[in-house]
Order: sequence, then structure tokens, then C-alpha cells
Amino acid sequence: MEPCDEPSMGGRALLGAADVSDEELTRIATRVAGVDPAGARVVELVVEPVDYAQPAITTAGLWWVRGSVESGGAAAPFSVFVKQIQSWARSPLFAFVPPELQEFAEAGVPWRTEYLIYRSDLADRLPDGLSMPRALHAAEIDDRSASLWLEAIDTEPCAWTGEDFREAAYLVGRLNASASAGALASIGEHPFRNFARTYVSGRVAGQIEPALRDDRLWEHPLLRETFGGDLRDDLRRALDAVPGYLDELDRLPLGAAHGDTCPNNLLRSPGRDGFVLIDFGFWSTQPLGFDLA
Repeated sequence: MEPCDEPSMGGRALLGAADVSDEELTRIATRVAGVDPAGARVVELVVEPVDYAQPAITTAGLWWVRGSVESGGAAAPFSVFVKQIQSWARSPLFAFVPPELQEFAEAGVPWRTEYLIYRSDLADRLPDGLSMPRALHAAEIDDRSASLWLEAIDTEPCAWTGEDFREAAYLVGRLNASASAGALASIGEHPFRNFARTYVSGRVAGQIEPALRDDRLWEHPLLRETFGGDLRDDLRRALDAVPGYLDELDRLPLGAAHGDTCPNNLLRSPGRDGFVLIDFGFWSTQPLGFDLA
């Protein structure tokens, strides 16, 4: 993730509840800078909110924390990525959930998953070619939020090629089948062991299928003139096949799944082989090959 073009920079007050003590900040800074913590002190600090365009219901805030730490008479730079996660009951979007469904909806997105992942040893269990940021500090703020201070990852922003997708597919397939990573598959206590079936019974059944079955949609001039009836018939046949696909997934062995392996969450970083995995909010137990979708 890149900082915004015209960042609003400031001091630690911008971090709010995600801030740490002076002692913890110094410990983090010396660890990142690789300097002797004895007698060290942070001598300058800038906090910069991250402008991230995609809304995330369990993200309360994102910041870059940059500065210098003085040790042994010399100053060394450091940079840290800070993320505050929360129950999505605290998201403004939660107001659109009907009251009778709010308890179920909140339980369906276990916000603590990412916090628990960064408190675990998953980094040591990932297959070669996959890595994740070091957790420098991970602490609960209250019963519905936590702060994560993570290693800053240098990224190479570029469009993905076919080879990138092939390499990513191979690596996340290895992750799904890894017995070592699989030992942590249930760490987030996610209630769904098959996201595909949950997605179909929710969004597909409630929004997508009614629209695709409605002849009025296909009578719209833009669709009628552009696609004719072929696309309509193909999509409806695909909908008819969905129950069989779900039954097939139910018969597959289960393994660890990142849950959201898209290019936004698979970073290229100079000096690292493969990809750096981020955003573990949907880490869970899923059918093998789930992440390949």
C-alpha cells in the first residue's frame, strides 16, 4: 500500500488508541533500525495516515510511522506500518444491517483473526516463496479492537502478468496443502468452513441470482444490443450448476486458506522471493484449492 499523494503528517496523536508507550516505541524503533537498545531514544517522528481507497469494515485506521532513533551517538532511520483493526460492528456500514441480523453479522466476521495470526508463528510455517511482515507489536485495545505495528514492506507496484498469476497459484496451492500451516487453520475461530457455500447462500442467492433470472434485466437496450441472449443463457446455466460445484467442494480435504488471495494482498518486494502475504482477516479452514479462486 502506498501513502497518499498529499499526506496529512503529524505526531503520535494521529494514532489515537493505536499508539504505544514511549518505551515500546523505542523498542520497536531499535529493532527495525538494528541498533543497540541500551540508552537509545527516538529523536524524531512523523505519523502519516495511509490513503487506502478500498473500504474495509474491520479496519479502523492505517498509518506510516517514520523517524530516527539515536543510539551510541548516531541516529538511524526506521519505518513502521501501523494498522488498527476492529469489530465491524464499529464500522459506519454496520448501520445498514437490519437489527435482527446484527448479532449474526458481527459474529460472521471475526475481527480478531488477523491479530491472532500476527501473535502466532505462521511466518515460520509458510512454504518457501511466501512470507509475511514481521509483527513488531500486537496488542488488544479493548474487547472489539487491537493495534498491529508491522514491518514496513518495500513494494514493486506493477501490473500482474500471466506468469505472476501462475506463480501465485502454485504458492497459495502449497499453502493450502501445508500440514504445518494447517495446524493454525482454525486460529481465527471463523464460523464458516466453506466460504463458497456461505457466499452462495448469501450474496448469490440474495442479489446475483434474482437479477440474472429477471428477464427485465436482459431487456435493457445496452445488454440486449451488446450480448443478445447468449450471455443470459450461459450465466443461467452456470447458476444451475452451482449446487453441484458446492457438493464437490464439500468432498475435498480441508486445509489452511488465506481467504482473500488477490493481487492487493500478495505483494512483490525487492530482495524477497515470491510474494509477501498481508491482510489475514479471512484466514480460515477451507477446501483445498480455495485460494486459487
